[in-house]
Amino acid sequence: MKTFYFIIIFLVCNCVTVIAQLACISGIQVSIAEDGTAILTPSTILSSPMNPSRRYELSRTNFNCADVNNTYPITVYEYESGVLINSCFSLITIVNKFDTPLPCGPVRAWCSEGTFPLNSDGELTVTPAMMAGGDVSPAFNYTVEPSHFDCSDIGVQTVIVTVTSTDNVSVSCSSEITITNPSVLISPCFRLNINIFRTFPTDIFINPLLRGTSIPFELIISKSQEIKKQVAGKLVMVLSKDQEISKDDKILYSNNFKLKNKDQKIAFNNKFMIPSEMDLGDYYFILDVVSEDAKEMIGFEKYIKHVTINNKLNPTENRKKLEKVILDDSYIFPNPTSEILTIHTENSNQPKYFEIFDLYGKRLHQGMLAESVTEVKVDALADGMYLINIIEDNKNIKSIKFIKSN
Repeated sequence: MKTFYFIIIFLVCNCVTVIAQLACISGIQVSIAEDGTAILTPSTILSSPMNPSRRYELSRTNFNCADVNNTYPITVYEYESGVLINSCFSLITIVNKFDTPLPCGPVRAWCSEGTFPLNSDGELTVTPAMMAGGDVSPAFNYTVEPSHFDCSDIGVQTVIVTVTSTDNVSVSCSSEITITNPSVLISPCFRLNINIFRTFPTDIFINPLLRGTSIPFELIISKSQEIKKQVAGKLVMVLSKDQEISKDDKILYSNNFKLKNKDQKIAFNNKFMIPSEMDLGDYYFILDVVSEDAKEMIGFEKYIKHVTINNKLNPTENRKKLEKVILDDSYIFPNPTSEILTIHTENSNQPKYFEIFDLYGKRLHQGMLAESVTEVKVDALADGMYLINIIEDNKNIKSIKFIKSN
């Protein structure tokens, strides 16, 4: 009897040392979720109960579309107080149980065209869902470049959509979208466009620009038809080493302007000077318009030309003609013209006037010239070639042909 009690006491006192064996289910299938991933947990493959006082780890837990239809050996480890006390082994197969190819089908990129208005702040963020019409999968990573737009981007823009799968397969497509003004009544965006930009001579940017050269220009800027309020802006022309305007750039010309409510266009007839101290080399000539009001933005496509600054004359005949026109005392522009002929003359102490003749020598118009710029209406003239004489101190100092054309 004493022996029996001893055995019972021994078993009770040592029951805590009995460790149940781990049991793993083998040959199970684990399905990919809608986001193209699968996360394996110990409870998924253990057939034996888990002890909440112990810690369980797997040899691998994360899977994706690249693992579909593959079988992997998985080991479950059981720890007590940081000591490995047990383990078991299982084979699992990753499957895709969805009826559609998603989320692990072929990678496709969607690039639909569309028109997107800016918001009331004059901004827009294009999302993959907007480009794909909502047909996107959480299994793929989508990017849109560029994705952010503002008032300066109103018009047609090209965007590129890139789709990357979980196994790092990427495809891209491009599409043209149209950015429009906000749908609200008060628009924060003012869209200005260049109607005409001419230098005299017109091929001035083809040749190296001479330091110290004065270059007359004509510029007409118009605002979009839907803008009915006054627009205040600043016109700037600079020489820059890159294609962006910065404080280090050389300013050739700047002018603050206002387009009144009823005005759709504004004209600039002036000249810019290539500084005599300008370093020789390659630059970008940039013409841009910015808003004077920090709360408003002006959409304007910058005019950019690559130019070379030189201090030597090009020996070609074209260069000689260019030099002669640049150094003339008088200029007319535009030429041809349809309505207004602008005459630019250097300041002098003597009064100047002009006379317009047809090719038969008949005088059609005459008038006094201002000190620098004079505008002459020629819209009543028939289309054809005419001669304008610039007269100073009763002497004809310049005769220039021009064309009137609609």
